Amino acid sequence: MRQNIIFCTQIVFPWMGYLDRASYSLQCNTSNYVTLTNKAFGQSNNVLLTLVHMLEYLVVRHPQPVLVMPKWFREVYNAFDLNTALNGWVCIAPTNGKFAISRTFDAASIYMLGQRELGEKFTRVVMTQILMRPHFHIYKYLQIRRSMYPNGYNAIHLRQLCREWYSNLHSCTNVYNGDELCSMQTSYLNRTLTRVEFSFGRLPLLIMHDANTKRELTNRIKRDFNAIVLNDADVYVDMLTMIHAKYFIGNPASTLSQNVMRVREEILSDSYARSNMHSCTRIAL
Repeated sequence: MRQNIIFCTQIVFPWMGYLDRASYSLQCNTSNYVTLTNKAFGQSNNVLLTLVHMLEYLVVRHPQPVLVMPKWFREVYNAFDLNTALNGWVCIAPTNGKFAISRTFDAASIYMLGQRELGEKFTRVVMTQILMRPHFHIYKYLQIRRSMYPNGYNAIHLRQLCREWYSNLHSCTNVYNGDELCSMQTSYLNRTLTRVEFSFGRLPLLIMHDANTKRELTNRIKRDFNAIVLNDADVYVDMLTMIHAKYFIGNPASTLSQNVMRVREEILSDSYARSNMHSCTRIAL
C-alpha cells in the first residue's frame, strides 16, 4: 500500500498553473533535435537539477525543440517514472532512435542556467513531479526504511563544503550564524531539536551526508544526539527520506538540501515550520 507517500496524479504546467493533460496542446519541432554533452556535470543530484533546467529551456520555446536524452540521464530514468512525469508537456525523443542533432548543450552551462526563464515555482513543481514518482525498487527501500521509525523521524543533511557558499545563500535559511550552521554546532542542534521535540515529541535523528563529510562531525552528532548515520542507500532514497521527515535540518549551501526543501514546500502546508530552510529564489552554485 502506498498511502503513506504522496504521489503525483496529474501533469503540472507550472508556468500556467495546474491543468489537465487535455488542456495543453504540445507542439514538437521535429526538425530541431537537441541534446547535452556526453559527460554529466557532477553526481546524481546535479544530474537531476540539470534535467530540470533543460526542461525549463525547452518549454518556453514554441514549437518545442525535441530533447534527445544523453545516456547519463538514465540514472534518473532508472529511479523515477519520467515517462509519466514528462508526458504531455515536454518533447522527448524515443530512446532507441537516431536523430540529426541541431545543437548540443554543455551540461555545466545548463546546470548553471537555472531559473532564468520561469523562476523558482517551475523548479519546485517539476522537481516534485519527478521525485514523487519513484520506481518500485526505490519506493520499497524507502518504505522499509520508514517502517523502522513508525512514529516518524527527523533528518539532517551534512555537506563538507559550506562556508565557501554560505554568504551567497543565507537568504535560504532562518539561521543567521553561518559558522554555527555549517559546522552543525552542538549548541545550535540542541536549540533546534529542543524546539522540534516540543512540537513533535522526541524522534530519532537520521544523518545523511555527502562522501566528503568529515567523520568527526558525523561521530559527534551521533554521540551527542544518539543519531543514526545512514549510508546504506543511493542518493535518491536519501532525498526521499529527508523529504518525508517530520523536521528537516538542511544545509543551504547544498543543492541537494535545496531540492529536498523544494519538494517539501510543495507537499507540506507547514514546511517553513518544519525545517531550518526554505527554497532559494535562485541557485547561486
